[in-house]
Amino acid sequence: MEYVNELRLERAKKMLRAGDKSVTEIALLCGFGSPSYLSSCFQKEYKMTPTEYRRLPGKARERSNFKKRK
Repeated sequence: MEYVNELRLERAKKMLRAGDKSVTEIALLCGFGSPSYLSSCFQKEYKMTPTEYRRLPGKARERSNFKKRK
């Protein structure tokens, strides 16, 4: 299940960068049951919410590549 969530989160990050869908739409399209579950998983893996990630300047997202933080 962890691997599946990693794939879903990677897809969600790509969609967040594109910026043409809401967090709710992204959550449902990526297989999360709700936007709050996406947010919870995203926060656990990346130490920020999907909205915070979306608001980062493009170069900041690219530079760090936002790998999982443990």
